[in-house]
Amino acid sequence: MIDLTNSDGGTSSDNANSSHHRYGTDSMDSDGPGRSSSRRFVVADEPTIQQNRMDLADLAIWLSGLKATEFPLDNPHDLCNGRAFAELLHEIDKDFFDSDWLDKMPMLTTPTNIVVKRSNLRRLWRKISDYITDQLHRKLPTACRWTEISERVDGFEESDLPVAVDLGMIVVTLAHIGRTQETYVQYSQSLSSKYQREIANVARMISLVMEEFPETLSGLDVSLLDESAHEQKEICMQESTSHAADGKTSRRHTLSNSESLLEAQRESHCKEKDQLLREVDRLTKALDAALLNATPSTETNVDVSLLERQNEKLRFKKREIEERFHELEAQIEQHRLNLKDLTEENDKLRSGHKDLNLVRSELHSARDAVEEWRAKATKYSEEVEVMKKRKEKEVKDLELKLDFMNSRIENFVKESTISEDNKKTMDIMRSKIGTLEANIDQMQRQEVSKSHMVNELENKLIEYKERVNELNERKDELVAERNLLQEQLALNPFSSSQSTILPSPFSEKPQELPQEITIKRLRERIQELETLEPLQGEIIILKSRIGVLEEENLVLSKRKEDLQREVNEYKEKELEKSQKLHVSNDVLELKVQIEKANVELERLREVQARGESRSADLESLVELRTRELEKEKDLLFKAKQIIDELELRSRPVGEDSITSVQQFKELQEENEQLREKVERLAIELHNVSSSLDHENRLFNSAAHQMVLNRSIDDATPTRTRAGADSVPPQTLLETQKMSGALPWSLLVLGFVFSLAWIFIKTLSAVNAPPIA
Repeated sequence: MIDLTNSDGGTSSDNANSSHHRYGTDSMDSDGPGRSSSRRFVVADEPTIQQNRMDLADLAIWLSGLKATEFPLDNPHDLCNGRAFAELLHEIDKDFFDSDWLDKMPMLTTPTNIVVKRSNLRRLWRKISDYITDQLHRKLPTACRWTEISERVDGFEESDLPVAVDLGMIVVTLAHIGRTQETYVQYSQSLSSKYQREIANVARMISLVMEEFPETLSGLDVSLLDESAHEQKEICMQESTSHAADGKTSRRHTLSNSESLLEAQRESHCKEKDQLLREVDRLTKALDAALLNATPSTETNVDVSLLERQNEKLRFKKREIEERFHELEAQIEQHRLNLKDLTEENDKLRSGHKDLNLVRSELHSARDAVEEWRAKATKYSEEVEVMKKRKEKEVKDLELKLDFMNSRIENFVKESTISEDNKKTMDIMRSKIGTLEANIDQMQRQEVSKSHMVNELENKLIEYKERVNELNERKDELVAERNLLQEQLALNPFSSSQSTILPSPFSEKPQELPQEITIKRLRERIQELETLEPLQGEIIILKSRIGVLEEENLVLSKRKEDLQREVNEYKEKELEKSQKLHVSNDVLELKVQIEKANVELERLREVQARGESRSADLESLVELRTRELEKEKDLLFKAKQIIDELELRSRPVGEDSITSVQQFKELQEENEQLREKVERLAIELHNVSSSLDHENRLFNSAAHQMVLNRSIDDATPTRTRAGADSVPPQTLLETQKMSGALPWSLLVLGFVFSLAWIFIKTLSAVNAPPIA
């Protein structure tokens, strides 16, 4: 791993590069002290351009990882402007190299301006030297390589490339030995694995720079450097404020007086430059005289140290004056460029003045066109307003018709829905009536069948009753016969047991035959009677069935009555619905009318849409015309401004140093003020005259009333007048006031009229056209 803070690291690899960049001055070509800053350097063991390029490429690899600047780090011409290294230093230590100092480092718009480059490099080196002495507590080198680093820039690669390499070396060294060294040492160690050879070369250059910046620093030098740093900061603040003030004043000036202002600034800079040169000559002469007049004294070492301090202050002041001189030269160069741009712009304006007459003619034609377009626009606007009113009226009528039709449609829809609902209910009721009629028919048929059955059963019952009666009669007869037979049997000498035995048909006793016949007949009748007993049960069943059928007949008759009543109700409803069907026919007619109204409404809507489209086209045309008018107005306004400005410049100046245009404007303003004053006075005069007329009428009425009151007072007695509720009589003073009020009012009125006449005369004299 490479130790980047070791001063001995990398020196054993190449002894030829150990004396890297050792410069010395041979001679100074100057026309006077501080007149020229171009120097010719003699270099001992100077590295070749190829070696410098390789060193700059290695430094660019290390610096590109900071991502602090957008300038190409391998181009020496872009690096020598000072802004790129200032951004890198700001990234390394943002507390010391703050943003305010970075903003004071300007961006070069012309890369070939050597004076501005040297000024930026001097400012950069002052800040670096302050950082080395104040923060790192190291001693600044006295080699021309560092003290004259800004003077080595000439715009060529042979001169700019070593300067860029030296500045890159010092920036990388400050990163590794400054307050943020831990961050950048770790950063270098991370790069050493990828760029081993390049980081080794960077470590070698850091060791060379650290040898030239030792840490031994005396207390006297520290105090001097602190004072110089403080004075440099004050000078930089003064310069920044002066630049800011110059920037603000230059922005405030207009184009017309910028040329004269730049000339005045250039003259002031030249005067300041001469003063600084004289001050430098005076200080050098004073320094030489002090050196010649100085005698060694062993008694007071304090005076020697004081003289040394004064000497150092004078040298530092001389250096500041020289730097100020170079900065003034850079400003003069910048002002010359600005003056050149302004002269070119002035020439363009003068050439544009020739085209002013053409612009005026075009403006006059544009005015005429604007007036025509205004007339057309007013005409179109009037037509559009008329069309709008007409269309609005038509739309309102159509809306009223539409509302009426919508209301009728709603009513018709409601009635149609009601009729449709009635139709549905009628269909339902008809189906119910049909079902009920079918049920009634079926029940009627059942009733007829059951009535037939009842009749048959009644007939059968009658027959059965008759038969029962017959059987009862027969039974009675048989019972009587049985009783008779029993009585006969009882009287018969045969025993009962023998009576049951049938006699043989071939009995020989002919007397027993009639008895046997009768007995046999009786037995048959008994058997018949026994067979008639089940018929009685059937008769009972039939009677019960007859009772049930009679109850069902009653229920059916009641149901029949209910159904008949429902049928009558349905018939009544059908009658009502049939009447409503006539209404539905009217609804159909109304629907037809609604369809016709809808067709008419659609036609009116189409007419309205066509009218709206036409009005929209007219409005778009009017908007287009208004935009064109606005453009023409803007052009006319700009042309008026240009014409007024040119008239102000071209017209001669009067005796009172005021142009005629200004006089005319002032007279117009005075005229307006006087006109407003006359209007106010006329209004006041009208008010006064009306008030006087009102007072005169009041006075006349009061006088008449007073005469009437006096005549009434003379006619009435004193006592009655004292007790009356009327107004008390006026005094003598009031009557005198009333008698003298009318002449005074006439006098005031005449005075006001005379004042108005005087004002009108003065206004007519003022509003007279000016004499050419």
